[in-house]
Amino acid sequence: MTKNRYDKINTVIKNYDDNRQFLGDGYYRVIKFADNIYEFDFSKSGPCSTFESAPAIKFEMVDNTIKFLLYRDMTSRPIKFFTPESDDTFVKNEFEKLVDKFLSQKA
Repeated sequence: MTKNRYDKINTVIKNYDDNRQFLGDGYYRVIKFADNIYEFDFSKSGPCSTFESAPAIKFEMVDNTIKFLLYRDMTSRPIKFFTPESDDTFVKNEFEKLVDKFLSQKA
């Protein structure tokens, strides 16, 4: 049975936190901003011991649904920065790929 997007990210939120975890080719973390607002971040090492989001997706969990708030990818050229209003389908697809990639690395 395939889990839906909400169930997948809920599993991630319940089991991981804002400490970066290196898995495969980069670092993952979940940052909690408010009661139901989170950011799921995949980062790569940058210059001078920095981390560059590749991507980071901010979202709100409301009534068993996910409302996307922000997408940024600092490693792509040009840098990608979207709000759901500008490209909701792109943000949803990238979110799904990021969650699936993380869960496959943890399996």
